[in-house]
Amino acid sequence: MITIVITAQITAANTLLIWQIGAATDGNISHSFVELYNAANTAVNLDGYSLQYAAGTKVSANATQDGAWKKIDLSGTILPKHSFLILGKKGTTTNPALLIENNYGDINDAAFELSNRAVKVALMSNTIPLDVNNPFDIDGLGAKAGAYAKSH
Repeated sequence: MITIVITAQITAANTLLIWQIGAATDGNISHSFVELYNAANTAVNLDGYSLQYAAGTKVSANATQDGAWKKIDLSGTILPKHSFLILGKKGTTTNPALLIENNYGDINDAAFELSNRAVKVALMSNTIPLDVNNPFDIDGLGAKAGAYAKSH
């Protein structure tokens, strides 16, 4: 399972976070998922946001090749200091260590699948499909894609 916990200082401009991601491809968890967290003191409306993700494919012992970006258009509201679960495809294991019930997410998308081998996830403040390899650093000098909110 891939788990990311954000420990950076939170500022007013940095209130919507990708809190955790999980992949159901290794049998440890039942579904692929992304958990967003609203660290603000006010609600965040997700209308117009998208979660974009891409898997990597192993091309040699030490290298992967990025796949095409896919996206999920988000909707709904995250209350202050609350999480929002985007639940994806169910894995094939019969006895996962972490069992998440079907349709438990705030958004449920059976086509959404993350790989535990190589994956990248970006939260965007628009719904335009990404066409850059790395929205966090589009020019090699740290420039971010225009609607970039967070990536992992």
